[in-house]
Formats: sequence, structure tokens, C-alpha cells
Amino acid sequence: MSAIFDFGNGNFEHVPIKRASAFPGFCKTHDQEIFQPIDEEVWTGSDKQVFLLAYRALCLELYAKFSASFYRTQTCASFSRK
Repeated sequence: MSAIFDFGNGNFEHVPIKRASAFPGFCKTHDQEIFQPIDEEVWTGSDKQVFLLAYRALCLELYAKFSASFYRTQTCASFSRK
């Protein structure tokens, strides 16, 4: 299974779903260990699977917000030094 992904240069290409939807919030070992029930098992909608899906979404959102905040802080600091 693949998705069409734009790498920001106007060139679209097919990439594996796992690559298109990955973020560097967890190392490979812990990502596999924590999210195995939603990545490897058949989806049944169990409480555990639903929780893990919500937990992954929350982690992604926090990662995005902290990354944006860090970038803004670094950008503002570099402008103030000029």
C-alpha cells in the first residue's frame, strides 16, 4: 500500500504508507513495541487499539507544536543577533 507524497519541490511520488505517515517521535524499537497492537494486529476496535491510536495522534500533535515553538524561538533569536 502506498500514498502519493509531495516533498515540497512539486515532485510527487508514491511512498510506502508507513514512510508517509511516520514522525520521529519514538525510536524504532519503542515504536514497534508500543504500537504493535495497531500496526501488526487485525483492527478490532478494542479499547487498547483505540487508546493507542489516540495516544499516537496526541504525541504527533505535541511533537509538531514543540517543533514549531523551538523553530520560532531559534528564528527569533537569530534575527535578534543581527
